[in-house]
Amino acid sequence: MLTSRHGLTLLLALSITVSSGTTAYTWPDPRIDLLESILYQQNGFRQYGLAFGVAPCNNQASTLETGRDDSAEWFRTAYHDMATADVQAGTGGIDASIGFETDRDENKGKAFNESIGFFIGFQSVRSSMADLIALGALFSVGSCSNGEVIIPFRGGRVDVYEAGPSGVPQPQESLDSHTAAFARQGFNVTEMIGLVACGHTIGGVHGENFPEIVPVVNDSNNMASRQDFDESFDNFDNSVATQFVSNSMQNPLAFGHNETTRSDFRIFNADGGELIRKMAESQQLFWDTCTTLLERMLNTVPRDVQLTEVIQPIPVRPKIKHPSGGHPTTGHAKSRRVRDVIPTYTRV
Repeated sequence: MLTSRHGLTLLLALSITVSSGTTAYTWPDPRIDLLESILYQQNGFRQYGLAFGVAPCNNQASTLETGRDDSAEWFRTAYHDMATADVQAGTGGIDASIGFETDRDENKGKAFNESIGFFIGFQSVRSSMADLIALGALFSVGSCSNGEVIIPFRGGRVDVYEAGPSGVPQPQESLDSHTAAFARQGFNVTEMIGLVACGHTIGGVHGENFPEIVPVVNDSNNMASRQDFDESFDNFDNSVATQFVSNSMQNPLAFGHNETTRSDFRIFNADGGELIRKMAESQQLFWDTCTTLLERMLNTVPRDVQLTEVIQPIPVRPKIKHPSGGHPTTGHAKSRRVRDVIPTYTRV
């Protein structure tokens, strides 16, 4: 325990070099400290519970309705939040505006309100809702890929408090419309194909929200009337690509009865089917493509927002103990120790 003024000064000025080797970490750093804890302290001593919502991949932490899973819905929330971005204008992106846009036809379903309802328990002045939406997608993909797709995370997203413009691509739109929408978001045709494949490897279409695409069924085990995109809806793998190439009829947005809403069919064939075939042939290529594209998706933010460097695990950090034994970031300090080694984290 530190008892001298000199020791306390030393504690407050403690500098720790992180593993990236590029920037010296100085405690405290309010831009990353809490985000680093949420990101890496996923179990054990002083754990944070955000990742538990999607572990395992088919978990239902936010809903009691069968036929839904949080992993797909957390991912969908992040994409729909980003999808109205205009990279040329420098507006939109991951900014939590989705919370004010749930009454739009392009944002049907309960996924957005219920995902945000789960995230709000972790929101604070040091963890914006926008950062939590990005973390939700990151945890979803990491869990469902069994750790094969780990997206580098940068913090610093800023929440807005009003709706942004509309413009989330919808299944009934033409290929030209989709191409233009993804270009506005900063993705070319090839990247559009990859991003859609990555997004549609988990989850499916809910008949309760889209009866024009999939039928509504009377099934207590599938109350949302979900029809999966592929045979492994809770596994972030290339099945969505392999089944498309083999002409499987499972994906309702590729081979559904409503030709107008076959958006995946149009998108996957936008380059003559070249990329989707490559993704079907190589699981590793699928994962690598998704890692790259999803990092770009999550880092799409308004031009005036400056993200942090990639947040690395901080191996050593001072500890402030709450008098009542509660959370160390609240209340007044009772005792201080120079070192509080963070436990080895477990990727979900």
